[in-house]
Amino acid sequence: METFSESNPFDSTVEETPIDFSLESTDTPLSVVNYKPLEENTIICQISPAKFDSLIKVLNVLVSEKSSNDSLIIKDSTITQNVSGAIVSSNIEEIFEGKKINLQIINPKKYLKLFKTFRNNNDTFILEDSENSRFIITNGEIKLFLPKQIENLVEAVKLPDLSNCVGVCSIKVDKATRNIIMGLANEASYVDYLIQDDLLKAIYIPDTAIYLFSDYIADAKATKLDETNAELALRSIASFLIPAEDYTIAIGKQPDGSYLSATECNTGFIKVDIVENLELATGGNILI
Repeated sequence: METFSESNPFDSTVEETPIDFSLESTDTPLSVVNYKPLEENTIICQISPAKFDSLIKVLNVLVSEKSSNDSLIIKDSTITQNVSGAIVSSNIEEIFEGKKINLQIINPKKYLKLFKTFRNNNDTFILEDSENSRFIITNGEIKLFLPKQIENLVEAVKLPDLSNCVGVCSIKVDKATRNIIMGLANEASYVDYLIQDDLLKAIYIPDTAIYLFSDYIADAKATKLDETNAELALRSIASFLIPAEDYTIAIGKQPDGSYLSATECNTGFIKVDIVENLELATGGNILI
């Protein structure tokens, strides 16, 4: 880097050296290399750049623009939220290097946007600042303040007990199939799972279409399946809520006769589970 001459820098007699304005330099003067906070006793956990990126991806899923949740609770490194009428849960302990972390993020939409300003060229640290009743999220370049709740941590949403649930059927769905179904259901507020011979064979998109799963295209009985003749039709308002590489949908019956679905979403970076109570829609009539 050029420095001013010890003589008057504005002296026109000083020989000028051209300044290189090229963008080919690989120097990143604003990046912080091998940063670690000095206050080591306040470090709650250390997150690698790749895992911090995964955390943002998880939060992107759980904190959508349509979400009405005014807080996001991480309890024992698990996030469990009510999203679009379903319970969505994700264990992110791997992101926190195996530690069980408890955090409550007030106004999660705001903080998700702030997390996205972090440049992933260094580890990110979560620090406890007890004196100021807050947490600090920092990568050396940015210190982001996360207020602690004055009250006790709000009780997290819990997944229902599925131990007494009797399995009805299950199916594995890939990303391409999900995209087709979501494209058909783009303007629908719900879809119906159509079950025949104890198998989930098709999905009904109201007043729009029926999607028959590829395994049953050669099934003569399934090709006649619709919302009026399904042996069991169950309504879902949170179908394929989470973008993922593949899904395993399991439908079960509760002791009280109600139905629910438990969907395991493999996002490619973390596992997300969705549990939804399904409304019975059997017996519909296309003429009504």
